[in-house]
Amino acid sequence: KSLSRHHRKWGNDQCPGPVCVAIEPTGDIIREVGKSYEAYCLFDPSQVRAEDVFFMHWEKTPNDQFRIPHTVVNESAISIQITHEEAVEYKLKCLTGNATFLCERTVKVGYTPKDVQNFTCISENWMKLNCTWAVPVNPVTVNYHLTYVVLGFLDSSTSKSTREFSEYSYWPL
Repeated sequence: KSLSRHHRKWGNDQCPGPVCVAIEPTGDIIREVGKSYEAYCLFDPSQVRAEDVFFMHWEKTPNDQFRIPHTVVNESAISIQITHEEAVEYKLKCLTGNATFLCERTVKVGYTPKDVQNFTCISENWMKLNCTWAVPVNPVTVNYHLTYVVLGFLDSSTSKSTREFSEYSYWPL
């Protein structure tokens, strides 16, 4: 692994941060609990030495901030392989030895979609439908969609669907 052509062509004055650095994969890192992920911090070896670069797990509280053991891949890259056994969300930061910020990614480790809890609906004389529910805690964003069918009422094919919602929905019937 090395700095991609895209990152190299930025040049020293166009790279974000103090030096030209990238974390791959690009974008948020989203994984299921128990599944591993691999990440690379790629940098220009003329500006940063591999021995000086490290990854940090960075949550909101200082107690949840720590270095992640890494492997030096070559003079321009370090890597990590991580598996989380619990749901978690944090920033994966690539820093230098003096804690200079280089680059970061958001990591979200969670569960496959789970059923909503405490789902209830109340109808007012079949004129309105008011539904509530609790969404299970999950660092990974899950979009729930609700469709209802009223069999034998007006038209047996009556079906309505919501857009994305979180914990409440209301329909005039």
